[in-house]
Amino acid sequence: MDYHQWQVVFIHFGDYLEEFEEGKTYTKEDFPYGINVGREFSKPHMAIILSPNPLCRGDTILVAPITKYTPGDEERWDKIVLEKERESFLEKKSSIHLSAIRVVSKKRILRPIFPYIHKSTQREIKKRITSFFRIL
Repeated sequence: MDYHQWQVVFIHFGDYLEEFEEGKTYTKEDFPYGINVGREFSKPHMAIILSPNPLCRGDTILVAPITKYTPGDEERWDKIVLEKERESFLEKKSSIHLSAIRVVSKKRILRPIFPYIHKSTQREIKKRITSFFRIL
């Protein structure tokens, strides 16, 4: 399947290590999406593909996870709040988690959700990511 920048997809980010029972034997098939440690982003979530289109042709893509909205997200530098009235694919108010941007294998994609996020959201993501590098 072809993927493109600004597409919204449903991705499995892996499982929490704490969910596995101590002393039990597991095989690779028990955790097909890998095991995360500590507070690493885990479980299935929606995400926005950030990779420019020419880079979407490889085996990996750069994504920004979408998480549930928490009061105060508007004040955080690493969150962009999404209103369900503007982004029709949402079931409830959510947030883009920019500090959790990561490269993932396309094998983690469970299904496409929506072809594009709103243009103003695209601009805000670009603005925030650019500001990350200005402070370095």
